[in-house]
Amino acid sequence: MHRFLKIFFLFGLFFWICPYNGQFLEGESSEVSGDISYGSKSKEISFDLISAFTFNKAKNSFAHHTTKLMGTKDGGFDIHKKNKKLTHIDFSDFEGPGFSVYSYQSKKDKALEIIIIEGQADIGTAWYYAVVLKNENLADQFYINEPRSNSETTDIKDFISISLENKTLVFKFNKEKIAGYSSVSEDLKSDNQYLYLEKKIK
Repeated sequence: MHRFLKIFFLFGLFFWICPYNGQFLEGESSEVSGDISYGSKSKEISFDLISAFTFNKAKNSFAHHTTKLMGTKDGGFDIHKKNKKLTHIDFSDFEGPGFSVYSYQSKKDKALEIIIIEGQADIGTAWYYAVVLKNENLADQFYINEPRSNSETTDIKDFISISLENKTLVFKFNKEKIAGYSSVSEDLKSDNQYLYLEKKIK
């Protein structure tokens, strides 16, 4: 009789422990799954603060807060951040009437600033030149020759929007604002409304 009760007790204990362990393992599994899902989400930053640099004709310079473009004798600019020279851009071959300069920054990440220099043509825009600054250091600089808008009729904020995702800068160009004289590269990604230029940064 005692042996029968002992066996009955052990069976009962076994069936009580199994569901408990199953619930524990299920909970542990869901926690791991949640961590993986969260870690795979990409962080996208939109450069939604767009401002024009102020031009000082007497000094041939552009300024926006602590960022300055100082004109040089070769027709280019020295770029300074908080009075620290970061780079020199040589525009000696450029024959256009002048430049417009814009700052793209993000509300979420103030460490990054993208400077867009617009080379003006006799009619509209000749090209764009992008300078990427990160933590008061130069991250990259490059020309964007196409596509172009007509700067005489279009604000740059209505034509170019910029975002950062997984260390890739994405320049988005509004198709409706592309100038008639601009030629569009087939290498650019496209949808019904926009063209996309992607640029990896360090």
